[in-house]
Amino acid sequence: MKTCLVAACIVAAMTFIANAAEKRVEIGYVESFDGKADAFVIHRAGGDVHPALLAPIYNDDAIEVATAGATIRLKLTGRPGQVIISQANHNAKLAAEPPKTSMFSPLLEWASRSINIFDTEERELVAANIRGSSGELSAPALARPQALFAGRQSFVVGWLGPRQASIRLTDARGGEIASGRAAGGLWTSQPINLTSGRYTVVVSDGQRSIQQTVDVRPTAEAPTWRADPATAPELNDISVAAWLAGSDDRFMLAALQKIAPHARDSQPARVLTKALVSGRRPQGKPPGA
Repeated sequence: MKTCLVAACIVAAMTFIANAAEKRVEIGYVESFDGKADAFVIHRAGGDVHPALLAPIYNDDAIEVATAGATIRLKLTGRPGQVIISQANHNAKLAAEPPKTSMFSPLLEWASRSINIFDTEERELVAANIRGSSGELSAPALARPQALFAGRQSFVVGWLGPRQASIRLTDARGGEIASGRAAGGLWTSQPINLTSGRYTVVVSDGQRSIQQTVDVRPTAEAPTWRADPATAPELNDISVAAWLAGSDDRFMLAALQKIAPHARDSQPARVLTKALVSGRRPQGKPPGA
């Protein structure tokens, strides 16, 4: 597995390096693909590459699908939804109007390397027919006190375990701020107003309970980052979530708040969400941290 993880890092890194050398503006990126990356080849003037999540796509790229029934899904500028490529329509050159500036910042490139490590790990587990978490309740992202920032927001909590869980958020006086019950390892509250102060979150499945403190800090103390208006919102939020989790493990919950809303519609966001819930953080110092 270590060999595969190293290979994933190399593929992602080489893809971005090759694209930077071409000095072209991308027209989109790889959103998801079936199975393993070697089932697909991206043919381009600068040299053929295998796909990785968030790998840039350029005008005149053509994608070959080597496995019958496999598909690769792209997000291209100016096109709603996803562009799906299979053997029925592969090897056609891709074309779209490129944005004026690149949608890939150094931070997103850094985040993509960890996301592809997480993605490779998940694909290896699926290939080995190892199912998701079983046994007792755990919440690795809540292993230590967490920090959020004040404001109106939904409160998101994740956990591992096969049973439904009850979630309760209380303030310093024990007053209930939000509560609910959910299955599937992720719960999102209705939007609530979180003011500065100390809170407590409890996750319970009827057999075991996990409790942790949440320090809500003033908005002025929130880390600052510049969102690029030319970049898709999910890409900005992937970058921010990876930065938060990678810079300090006290921001694991803050990162989850940022990325979880995109997990339903974005495979890179879904991979990062699952990694955060399981307590895994992007590796290496993030740009600007």
